[in-house]
Amino acid sequence: MVNLDSTIGSEQSKTRPVLVFCNEDINSVLTVLTGIPITSFKEGRKIYINEVFISTKVSGLKRYSILLCYQIRTIDKKRLIKEIGKIKNEGTAVTKPDPVLPPFGKHASMRNSVIISDKI
Repeated sequence: MVNLDSTIGSEQSKTRPVLVFCNEDINSVLTVLTGIPITSFKEGRKIYINEVFISTKVSGLKRYSILLCYQIRTIDKKRLIKEIGKIKNEGTAVTKPDPVLPPFGKHASMRNSVIISDKI
């Protein structure tokens, strides 16, 4: 869980899951992390070119989710609340298209990735 407040305009806010990706060696030295906010996927929602769909199988989250890649930001470690999961399939965040799910076709590298939150 990460507190993303205070924000301005269309920036993602509230306490929400964030995909933190980093090299553990660098992470141990810096006081900040790089993260991508996550939002839940709602039926009928289009997945845009600057977003990545993540299935529950890969993320361990309770709902299908979307990485809001255009909202990438630096997060001070003081904002972190707790870790809730990890990308299980190292090297890819998405699985092969499922006929029930929206088409996405792109794979995103998620090596050394952690999802931090307590709900989605």
